Amino acid sequence: LVARVGNRTPEVVVGMDEDRYAGREHRYGYTSEIKVGKSSADHGSLRKHDLVHGRTERHDVGPRRAAGEPVFATAVSDTGEDSGWVLSVVYDAGRDASDVILQASQL
Repeated sequence: LVARVGNRTPEVVVGMDEDRYAGREHRYGYTSEIKVGKSSADHGSLRKHDLVHGRTERHDVGPRRAAGEPVFATAVSDTGEDSGWVLSVVYDAGRDASDVILQASQL
């Protein structure tokens, strides 16, 4: 799913913990930035959106690196909505290789 969060850069949108938050409003959402060019679209950094306060934090994955669609992994079921990790496959153009990164969800 590609969407605009506010009127900003198009991003790939990922939901939160389905078991705890299915059918409820989410405070946080995690996306990967999409850089749109004339003939292509490339992924960029990871973003964490606070949908209640309208704030966005950006996690830069490095030069010539692009983060794929993030996946949220819950830490413990009794903790806050954003307690856990964000996993993403990050392509490194300099090495022509990819890495799986594990980032604390409190970017």
